[in-house]
Amino acid sequence: IEKFINLALGGILGDVSSYAMDPAQAYRVRSVVESEIAYFGGKVDNIHIFAHSQGTAITFETLFTQLEKEDREKIKTYVTIGSILSYYYDTSPILEYSYPPSRFRMDEYPKFPDDFQWINCWNLLDPITDFQGLDEFFHESEVKISPQNIKTRARSHSDYWGNVEEVHLPFVNRIFGVHDSESFWEKSKEEHNPWKDENTYGRIILGLF
Repeated sequence: IEKFINLALGGILGDVSSYAMDPAQAYRVRSVVESEIAYFGGKVDNIHIFAHSQGTAITFETLFTQLEKEDREKIKTYVTIGSILSYYYDTSPILEYSYPPSRFRMDEYPKFPDDFQWINCWNLLDPITDFQGLDEFFHESEVKISPQNIKTRARSHSDYWGNVEEVHLPFVNRIFGVHDSESFWEKSKEEHNPWKDENTYGRIILGLF
């Protein structure tokens, strides 16, 4: 058990610390994602981003603070699973001393396409998600963007990958523009989502995990 805990902490928290506190390393990682989006953006109409764990912090910062306007206009779906964004959000006041301006507490979100949708899947047994959805990212601004938090069945931080009904099928439906009123995402809209009535439904998929 001790060996497993040491490995988990060293692997997961080590990556988190490096990305959070090392500007050069964070830039190198983000630049790869940004260049891939720019490359595929010139070849396709829609881009769908699917990110897990530490990948959610990398993609969030890339999408919301780094992308050029013309590249951001191609982003139609952003799916985060097992997100670590709550930790980044909570530690932003500390990170700002080393890395201004704020990377995860923004006064205003950038403009995305009208049919853009951010889906966040989490579960009560995943400590990496801080045992909750990304409620911190519900934001009141002129551009109303917030995650639709979907509580899924899972036993661990990695179980989302095997959750076909609650994660993968709704994602595939959205990619192909299939509107299924019985899909798990549709039926799981949380009542406290202030922008739930403005979420819309709909080929390239970029995955970072």
